[in-house]
Amino acid sequence: MYEKHVPIGFCYFISYQGGHYKDPVVYRGTDAPKCFIEKLEKDAIEIEHIYKNPKPLLPLTESEKQLYDNAKNFYVCDQTFRENNIKVRDHNHVTQKFNGPCCNSCNLAMKTPKFLPVFFHNLSGYDAHIFIKELGYNKKQINLIPNTEEKYISFSKSVSNDFQLRFLDSFKFMPSSLENLIKTLKKDEFKYMKQYFDSEKIDLLLRKGVFPYDYFDSFEKCKDSCLPPISKFYNELNEEAISVEDYNHACSVFNQFNLSNLGEYCDLYVKTDVLLLTDLFENFRKICIQTYKLDPCWYFTTPALSWDAMLLKTKVAIELFTDYDMLLFIENGVRGGISQCCNRYAIANNKYMPNFNPDDEIKYLMYLDANNLYGYAMSKYLPLKEIVWSDNNLTTQDILNLSDESDVGYILEVDLDYPPDLHDKHSDFPLAPENKPPPNCKEPRLLTTLEPKTKYVLHYSNLKLYLKLGLILKKIHRVLKFFQSPWLKNYIDYNTKLRTKAVNDFQKDFYKLMNNSIFGKTMENVRRRVDIRLCSTEEQA
Repeated sequence: MYEKHVPIGFCYFISYQGGHYKDPVVYRGTDAPKCFIEKLEKDAIEIEHIYKNPKPLLPLTESEKQLYDNAKNFYVCDQTFRENNIKVRDHNHVTQKFNGPCCNSCNLAMKTPKFLPVFFHNLSGYDAHIFIKELGYNKKQINLIPNTEEKYISFSKSVSNDFQLRFLDSFKFMPSSLENLIKTLKKDEFKYMKQYFDSEKIDLLLRKGVFPYDYFDSFEKCKDSCLPPISKFYNELNEEAISVEDYNHACSVFNQFNLSNLGEYCDLYVKTDVLLLTDLFENFRKICIQTYKLDPCWYFTTPALSWDAMLLKTKVAIELFTDYDMLLFIENGVRGGISQCCNRYAIANNKYMPNFNPDDEIKYLMYLDANNLYGYAMSKYLPLKEIVWSDNNLTTQDILNLSDESDVGYILEVDLDYPPDLHDKHSDFPLAPENKPPPNCKEPRLLTTLEPKTKYVLHYSNLKLYLKLGLILKKIHRVLKFFQSPWLKNYIDYNTKLRTKAVNDFQKDFYKLMNNSIFGKTMENVRRRVDIRLCSTEEQA
């Protein structure tokens, strides 16, 4: 074990869309984890009380009246007004502000949350371990969504019969360091930072701060009247020293804010971190609500957010499997991606190389990368509905004649023969990879082999390619037939277009992730999910 980490302070801030709610809560003491949960629970109970006592709508302004009177569609479901669907004024029950014209059914369906989302940046990787044991202070239920035994996607603690504290990881939505994320916002977008710090000093804080973690080996160090020397900022775990520039910046912060000791520096450090994260996540929420009409605070991860955004954008109704054999059949066709070395060693020899020898054979080494490969695949015709078992009387010519853009598609279970005359030609990259144990190995691996394939499950477009390249169809065992269309293309193109208009690297990566995570979500194997329970009493265990 490297060392024992003892938390000595925290800060949290409650963001409220109606304006100012409370100042940041900053605490320093050896009982920080226990105090953190106690204070947070107290605030959660107050917020539950606010939610349970809805306030009436404020009188509409003239512009709001015009918006309501002239609206042709409901702002939530986007349906047009009809006589049998009453138009109502939807409003925020906390801020009392008018949201928009809404149908009665949507208005009744919308509820205030029964949880308070609490965001940490990198909760799963580190922060959760600091305070999670404190959740067992009473017998109230703890719910857990684990990734592994060590890392949790989220966990919740009941504070009453109807309300929870839900701990979430902002890194699941903004997968980058705070230092890099801060660079993506303009100065005028740091709304909360400007609210609590003077404009002439704020520039010092619009970056990730530095802290002498290894130097802080006792709570008494909080009384030190100045920063330690630069050597004490050395991080032994990462074996990294801070730069002179970073140290000078820390000294400037200490002096400009008239701090009297290291304890006050610690308070400012956590307060700054939390307010920066608040500004970053609130701007992220703004992007999501404007772009997808969805609030990420209701989700645990980006893939879940993207899945709902896709359903909202495409308005498709995807048919669910009711036949378990169909599910197992499809799973047999999921194999993963090939990663292999076709040629172990090669030397380039051409006029662009410093050691070019014109007497030897001219050779080029190329690096090829397919852009937007996931997006390209998901823009194709995909299964949607009317999924049924079909007769297996298709011939090789029938399959070759099928269009990739037909309304009807097939997934087949077949036997394929690999003719010997193709072996030399295909030896670098054989067709039809399959999962099976290689020689002298018990665990299956994804292999490319020149062997015949038995009961091989694949999409008809893949089968067409294999047949065109010389494989022989010996037998069809089963056929799954379905209606297909390019139903995902609209959503994929939407995100691709947004990515081309992105103004920073974070937005580019985010819109790319919103596409790619759809692929991951559809391929998710729920059997690999881990079931772990957190218990606070022997009875629960």
